[in-house]
Amino acid sequence: MYATTEDIKDRYSEDELWAMVGEDNNGNLNVAVITKAITDAGSEINVYLRKRYELPLENVDEFLTRICVDLAVAHLPVNGMSESELVTDRAKVARQLLSKIGKGEVLLDVDENKNESTPGNMLTYNEPSPFGDLNGF
Repeated sequence: MYATTEDIKDRYSEDELWAMVGEDNNGNLNVAVITKAITDAGSEINVYLRKRYELPLENVDEFLTRICVDLAVAHLPVNGMSESELVTDRAKVARQLLSKIGKGEVLLDVDENKNESTPGNMLTYNEPSPFGDLNGF
């Protein structure tokens, strides 16, 4: 697993999570829905990684954790969430990054490389600022 429920809770407020997944039969946050979304996101990630890496990865790069969180949240309903476009944009960027990883354009910092002679570039991604472009500030 590339991410946990806690990883999602670290990036999204409790109110946002309640809006997305609702409650379980006991009135608690429906963690089962979050767990399923994480599993689905992990399966999607594996499609891209299996060409270049031995799976399952022993050590999960934090970069993959962020990608998994973005994809998992995109698998959740976003009804009532004010930032649904941001969720969609993050998932789109995550899939673009996974495509680059699958092509060897971006390499993960893991030992499970199937083809270690493949050149690549380390790529970092900073989330867009909620304040817009501040370069002229």
